[in-house]
Amino acid sequence: MTKSISMVQLSKDFPDFKGLLGVPDQENAPGLLIIQEIFGINHVMHELVEHYTSLGYLTLCPDLFWRFQPGIVLEIQIKTKALRRQAWNIAIVF
Repeated sequence: MTKSISMVQLSKDFPDFKGLLGVPDQENAPGLLIIQEIFGINHVMHELVEHYTSLGYLTLCPDLFWRFQPGIVLEIQIKTKALRRQAWNIAIVF
């Protein structure tokens, strides 16, 4: 159900302002804006965009730190798969 997921430029005037865009297969899909955590657009944000895009939403997660350090990614160190799954389950509730 997912057509594509990619980083895109969000402003022609500010080329460093980018975001992760998920485009579903269907046209006229409802939109969803995902606000990144303090960690940037890391693997968790990628998973959220992939998840909601697969459900049929046009999904965008903009890089909110682009003026300070474009594309910064700070990874969360979750030691076990069980804790990672628990964090994912909490994240998708919202």
